[in-house]
Amino acid sequence: MMQAAFLLVLSLTGSSALDPIVERIGGAGYLTGSFTQIDRWALTQEEETSTGTLRLANPNLFLLEYDDPEGWCSGFDGEMLYTVEPDVRQVILYPYEEPGSFLHFVERASASSGTETVEVSGDSILVSVTGDLGEGITALRVGYTESDGLPWLFETTDANGNRTTYLMSALEIHDSAPAGIFDLEVPEGFVVVSPEGL
Repeated sequence: MMQAAFLLVLSLTGSSALDPIVERIGGAGYLTGSFTQIDRWALTQEEETSTGTLRLANPNLFLLEYDDPEGWCSGFDGEMLYTVEPDVRQVILYPYEEPGSFLHFVERASASSGTETVEVSGDSILVSVTGDLGEGITALRVGYTESDGLPWLFETTDANGNRTTYLMSALEIHDSAPAGIFDLEVPEGFVVVSPEGL
């Protein structure tokens, strides 16, 4: 039976256990795979689970295509964070200078002065970082396999205790992303709104 080893590190200076995944994802041309998203709300103790396909590319491009309802997606095209919501026939735009993407949060956590805890179990590395990680995030957990540097877990917890977990599988690295794959396409008949207009 394999035992897990725990290591507590204060990430004030020097390297982080997140550096290998930052280098791996940062150096990948285009990454695809499947995800299961679990949202937990602290106030109501409710939980919602969604599944779909993820796409990541540098510098912070991403696209989450959900299985249900058909056409539901969220992404960042390099300039705008967007969500397409077919149930209300809306496209919501979120203009951010720094998008809340997977790689963005991992890079920020690896350079933070928060407390970093590392759990090693065989080929799996689980890194937990707590502190002020920006955009209301106070805790981050990232799991990846040491042999290939690819993630299997990404989880954020905000200051209110709300948690979003992504379990990733069947990840593949490609040389480059298909042209326009991250571009927002507004479906016919959908209304485009911004947070100010909600």
